[in-house]
Amino acid sequence: MLHINKVAELTGTTVRTLRYYDKINLLSPASKTEGGHRLYNEEKLQKLLQIQFLKKAGFSLEEIKQMLYSNTWSWSTSLKEQLNYVINEQEKLKTIELSLRELINSYEMEREDNAVVLQKLMQLAVTDKESKRMFRESTFSKTDLEQWDQLPHMSSNEEASLEWISLIGLLKDSMSEEPHSPTVQHIILQMEEKRIQEYGQQNDFLDQLWEIRKSEKESEKLGLYPLDQDLLEFLESAYAIYLAKKE
Repeated sequence: MLHINKVAELTGTTVRTLRYYDKINLLSPASKTEGGHRLYNEEKLQKLLQIQFLKKAGFSLEEIKQMLYSNTWSWSTSLKEQLNYVINEQEKLKTIELSLRELINSYEMEREDNAVVLQKLMQLAVTDKESKRMFRESTFSKTDLEQWDQLPHMSSNEEASLEWISLIGLLKDSMSEEPHSPTVQHIILQMEEKRIQEYGQQNDFLDQLWEIRKSEKESEKLGLYPLDQDLLEFLESAYAIYLAKKE
């Protein structure tokens, strides 16, 4: 027989928890000492390990009691239902994760107040996903759509996307300067090096995408993150200067 303190030590359970299990008739001790201390045998210890495992699987104490002590309880049905529940919760959590990443990355890029960021994300969210998919497929070729999947997006935690977000944020911060200033041109150089690194010389797709990006209406149809028109014009001017110097 094992004393309640020893059982708690061996299983990582607190004495208080073991007493509670006894109180709700989930796990009673095998016997008690003359002083009233609970004692557990091997069978009770195994039962406790089962309880701990089922708790980790997400079952409530009441459900565990039914599973362990009811002859009519269907283990197969219960486990399948629990698995479906966990899968659904994972999908919900993934959606929340993506929303949080969008918020974090938007703040990183916008450098503006909460209302601006939320307004842009709400604008992005109201566009129907199916409509966006259909517009993409009607606009780009199959080869271009493969390039589309490689584009940075606001809900990403990949290094490439985060670098683009950071560069756009830096450019936004530098709009008080002239497009030909060394600071702005250095940012454009970084963008160009990154573009070549990720997309090579496949300019047709990027040129087509840029023309769409310059149109607020077309960008919305495509589901692109809303960028301010003055930022887009500043970027185009700065890039034209960069290309002129390069030639």
